[in-house]
Amino acid sequence: SGVSDMVVEPGGPVWIMSNNKIFYWSGSEFSEPVTGPMPSGTRFSGLYGGEDRGAYAMQRGDGEHEGLLYRLSDGGAHLVTSFYYEVSHEKPGLYVSRSGMVFNWGHRFLAHLTTDGWERAEVRLGLPRDTCVFDLGEHVYFYYDNNLCRGGNDGIKVMEPPQWHKARPGQNRSVGVRWGETRALLVNYGEQAGIFAFDLETCNEVPL
Repeated sequence: SGVSDMVVEPGGPVWIMSNNKIFYWSGSEFSEPVTGPMPSGTRFSGLYGGEDRGAYAMQRGDGEHEGLLYRLSDGGAHLVTSFYYEVSHEKPGLYVSRSGMVFNWGHRFLAHLTTDGWERAEVRLGLPRDTCVFDLGEHVYFYYDNNLCRGGNDGIKVMEPPQWHKARPGQNRSVGVRWGETRALLVNYGEQAGIFAFDLETCNEVPL
C-alpha cells in the first residue's frame, strides 16, 4: 500500500520497505529476502547505506533496547550484529559512511563497528533528526549543539568546535551540510536564526 524507504545494494538490485517488510527486485518482481525469513510482525525502522557503501536494514530485536543490523546482498538479508537501541519510539542513530564504516549513536555515546565488535565512546549527541553528520571518507564527524566528535578506523575522538548558538528544545534547531572538502556549513532556524561555518579538521571558524 506504500513504500516508506529504499536503498540500492552495490552492483545489485533495489530494496524497498513496504508495510513494515523489506523486498528486493528479483528482475521481474519485488520478492521477500531469500534468506531468513525475517521475523513476522517486526517493524523495520529503516534502510541504510547505498550503492557506493553497502546496503543495510535494521529492525528491533527481542531484548530491551536491542536493534538488529542486516547486510542486504544477493537477495538475502544477513544478520551482521546487534546494537544498542536508545529510544524505542524514535529511529536509531545509524550511519553507513562513504568508506563503508558503520556507526551507531545516542544521546550519550558514539559507537563504531569494528572487526572486534562495537567500539564505544561517551559523547553528547542528539537524536538522528537533530545530529548533523559530515562524511569526509576516512573520518565521519557528528555535530550537535556545539558538541563535535570524529569517528574512524583510528578510533573516536572528541573535538572542540568554535562555539555558536546553543540549542533550545522546541525553539532552535541546526541543520548542516559538508561544504567543500573539509568544511561544515550550519544553519540555525527558530528563535535564534543564523548561519555559521567551520573547518572540521582544524575546528577553526570560517568567516562568512
